[in-house]
Amino acid sequence: MPSWILPGHRDNTVMRHKTILETSLAFSRTHNSRNTEYFWYPLWDQTLSDLVSDIPNLIVAPQFSLWYAPIDDDVEDVDEGEDEGEGEDDISLASTIPGKGARGAIVDFAILNLTAIAEPPQGHHYRGWRITAATVGLLVEVKRFPHRRLKGPDLKAQILLRVDKARDDLTRQDTSSCTMQA
Repeated sequence: MPSWILPGHRDNTVMRHKTILETSLAFSRTHNSRNTEYFWYPLWDQTLSDLVSDIPNLIVAPQFSLWYAPIDDDVEDVDEGEDEGEGEDDISLASTIPGKGARGAIVDFAILNLTAIAEPPQGHHYRGWRITAATVGLLVEVKRFPHRRLKGPDLKAQILLRVDKARDDLTRQDTSSCTMQA
C-alpha cells in the first residue's frame, strides 16, 4: 500500500495511525465496497491539512464554492494582443465572493490563503479577525481509486485517466448549472 504520510509526520505515531486508518477505510471492501469517492475524503482532508499545518494563513476548505464571473466583452483587456485564455469558457478568474451574474462551482477541496487583521474586542461579541483577502492557492478534485485488481501499466493508465478526469472537472465544474441571483 502506498505511503500517504508526509515526511514531517513520519515520526508522529498518532498521525501515522490516522493515515493508516483513513487509507484502510478508503480501500475497505466492507465499508467502501463500491470504491466510492466519498470514502477518500477523510484521507485527503488529513493529508491537505498536514501539508499546510506549519503555515498559519493557509487553511483547507472542503466542498468549497467558487464563483466565476462572465467576461464582459465590452471591457478591453490591457494585453489585447495576447489570446491566452480564449476558448476557456469565457470566464474570468475564480473568486471566493459571488458577484452579479456569477456562476458557482463546488470543488472537493481548496487551500485558501487568508489575509486578516485583528479586530479589537467589543463587549461580548466575537470580533476575532477581519478577513481582508481570501485567495485560492490550490484546488483538489478527489476521484475514486482504480479497480483493486489492476497492477503495473494497467494501474498507471487508469490513474492517469482519473487525473485527466479530475483536471477536466476542475476546469468545467458545472459552472453553467449554478447561476447566482444578484
